[in-house]
Amino acid sequence: MKIHAFRANPGTKAIDAAAKRKAAGPRVKPVIVPVEVEWREQMSKAENKATQTYAPSKEFKAGDVIEHPTFGAGFVKAIKDGNKFEVIFQQDVKTLIHKHKGA
Repeated sequence: MKIHAFRANPGTKAIDAAAKRKAAGPRVKPVIVPVEVEWREQMSKAENKATQTYAPSKEFKAGDVIEHPTFGAGFVKAIKDGNKFEVIFQQDVKTLIHKHKGA
C-alpha cells in the first residue's frame, strides 16, 4: 500500500477541520480605537497642563502636551529608544525626535 503525503496514515483518525474550529472557541476581534478618539480623550485629561512648543532640541516625557507647527496639538504617548518619542496628533500618530544636539 502506498501512502500519499496528503492523506492520513492508515489506522489514524483524521480530525475534521470544522471540529477544530469549534473546539477553538469563538473568534475575538481586537478593538481598534481610532486615533482621533484617543487624541480627544488624552487631550481632555491633560486640559490643565501647560503646552510646550515642539523643538527637536527640547526634551519631552510621556504625558506632555506639545504644539507642533505642522501637526498641531499632540500628546506624548511614549518615549522610544534613543532620542525618539511617539506623539498622538488629531489625525495620526507620529514619531518625533528630541534632545537633538545638532545645528
